[in-house]
Amino acid sequence: MTDTHVHAPVSSDAGPSGDLCIRTLAMPADTNANGDIFGGWLLSQMDVGGGVFASKAAKSRTVTVAIEAMNFRKAVYVGDLVSVYANLVRVGRTSMTVHLEAWALRRREEHPFLVTDGNFTYVSIDDHGRPQEVRPTRDVIARGALPHLTKTGVTPNAALMSQRSRLRQQPVIKRMRSRRTQLRVDSGRKPADLPEELSGRDAVICPH
Repeated sequence: MTDTHVHAPVSSDAGPSGDLCIRTLAMPADTNANGDIFGGWLLSQMDVGGGVFASKAAKSRTVTVAIEAMNFRKAVYVGDLVSVYANLVRVGRTSMTVHLEAWALRRREEHPFLVTDGNFTYVSIDDHGRPQEVRPTRDVIARGALPHLTKTGVTPNAALMSQRSRLRQQPVIKRMRSRRTQLRVDSGRKPADLPEELSGRDAVICPH
């Protein structure tokens, strides 16, 4: 799975960003012992909205596997209109991380404000419940829902990690080349007579 940088939450002054996934009204049945809207209810609404976005982006069933970096910024009260917005910020082989923001609008106010945000990770699964490869759809990319991905679908962070991986492999390749030269000197054999793993021009390093 390729890890990429997840950007910091957007300032509440900037307004909602991303795809609107779900909009609902906070009801009295959703309150906690203090009369405020229960945080667990708000979290569940974000998960539902994120699941809708992830399934639409992957064109498959998805399941939630992780929730991190949750920030409960302001309280939500009965009668508030809650909207959840999603941005796709990381794509792995079978999973994707979605940054979700919950915005609330009071009855007598005109502008919504950010109440909760966090990162939700979803895994794409097939009809048998097994993880499968996920690729963001073209319409998601075209709408700019992948601001941190390049046109090739590879993040700058992933490219840097790939470069670092190649640098880590160089000493191994040099040692194997040195070993191949030593065998050639000691035995007098031609390169074609060397062991199969050392007969090629470059050593092949299998990823873990």
